[in-house]
Amino acid sequence: MKKIILTILIILLIAAGITLLKKRQHSIASAPVAVPINYTVETITPKTMTVTQTKTFLAKLEAQNSAALSSKFSGKIGKLLVHENQKVQVGQLLVHIDSQEISSNIAALQAKLKAARKQRDYNKSQHERNTILFKAGGLSQEVLEASEVTLCSATAAIKELKQNIKGFKNQLNYCDIRAPFNGIIGTIYLRQGDLATPGKTIISVNSQPQKLTFSFMAEAAHITAGQTVLVQKEQVGKITRIYADAKNSLSVAEIKPDKPFHQPCGSYITIEVVTKTATGCAVPIQTLLHRKQGTTIMVQQKKHFEEKAVQVVVTGKEFILISPCVSSPVAVASEAKLSLLPSYGNVRVLAGDQHE
Repeated sequence: MKKIILTILIILLIAAGITLLKKRQHSIASAPVAVPINYTVETITPKTMTVTQTKTFLAKLEAQNSAALSSKFSGKIGKLLVHENQKVQVGQLLVHIDSQEISSNIAALQAKLKAARKQRDYNKSQHERNTILFKAGGLSQEVLEASEVTLCSATAAIKELKQNIKGFKNQLNYCDIRAPFNGIIGTIYLRQGDLATPGKTIISVNSQPQKLTFSFMAEAAHITAGQTVLVQKEQVGKITRIYADAKNSLSVAEIKPDKPFHQPCGSYITIEVVTKTATGCAVPIQTLLHRKQGTTIMVQQKKHFEEKAVQVVVTGKEFILISPCVSSPVAVASEAKLSLLPSYGNVRVLAGDQHE
């Protein structure tokens, strides 16, 4: 009996072992198999093309000539004959300062001048009579000299009045403020009835020809006269000169536009100055890898990539010119990905204009 039970137990153990073995074999067969990672990178073959290098600045639009007009004396504005943005011609009357007070002063001085002339004529006749009497011995020298002094004082008073009248008449000329050149009215600061005082701007006039000015660091920007200026990739003019005086410790350049900008004076415009243009071996800017020892690119060699040192000749917005040139395809990717290419095992290459 014991033998039968032992035999049954052994058979059960063998059956359980076989079942467990089959389950293990099935589990191993259904387990996922590790697949090698294939990396993908885009390549492009260097080609000959012209690349333009630019620097971006913020330029201020200004009139080539600008005048802030004010009165030379205090007075109310009698007439304002123009409005903002109006075109004017040189010599055109813009503002008239009320001249009633000046005219009254001139009239009063002219009346005094008339009386002074009569007083001088009277003193002159008195002096002539005294001279005759003095020669005849009927008048003392003191009386003669006194009449001469009186005549000289009357003559001097006439000269002074004439000068005062001339001064007021000159002020009458300044009552009319005229355009100093052909241009456009900018800002009107005072209106009819306001009090104009010396040094206080009444109106500004801007010439129609415009200019652009921008500031830059002379040591870093390499800005020179004659360089082409672009706005939204279109040429708008060239740098005409570099100012001798700095502004806020920065150099200032002036641009003469090829055509007028339809924007108000004082507006700011983003410009690009062409600092360099060359033709050579061009690759996309995304092919460049910056190292401590210099710049490099990843050149395809059959199924792997090798790092090659290059010198950047010109840097454009999308392409750069490199030296020396390479004939093999070059990897295009982020710098992080480019730096790891030599360590990748299998790399799938997308040539030309394909994308990852």
